[in-house]
Amino acid sequence: MEYSELEKKKYITEFQKRRSKRISILTATLIFLLLVGFIVMPLMDHLGVQRQIWAPFVYLIMFAVVISIAVLWRCPVCNGLLGDVFTTKYCSKCGFKFTGK
Repeated sequence: MEYSELEKKKYITEFQKRRSKRISILTATLIFLLLVGFIVMPLMDHLGVQRQIWAPFVYLIMFAVVISIAVLWRCPVCNGLLGDVFTTKYCSKCGFKFTGK
C-alpha cells in the first residue's frame, strides 16, 4: 500500500515516540532493578522484613512493565507487534519502513 508523504511522516514520528518511550521504560526498569537489588534487599534483610512480604510488589511492578511494553510497542500503521527496540527498521506484518527511505 502506498502512503502519502504526510502519512509516512506521521507514522515515522509516532514510531519514534513509541521507541523513545520504550527505551525510557527499559532504562527506568533497569534502574528500579538495581535499586531493589542493591538497596532494598539489603535494607529489608537488615530490618528483618521477610522477602515474602515485599517481593510480590516487585513482581507486580515487573508484570506491569511487561504489559506496558506489549501495549506500547506496536506498529503505528497496522497495530501489529514490533520486533527488537534497537534494530527495528520496518514492520514485519505490514512492511512499513520506519527509516524514512
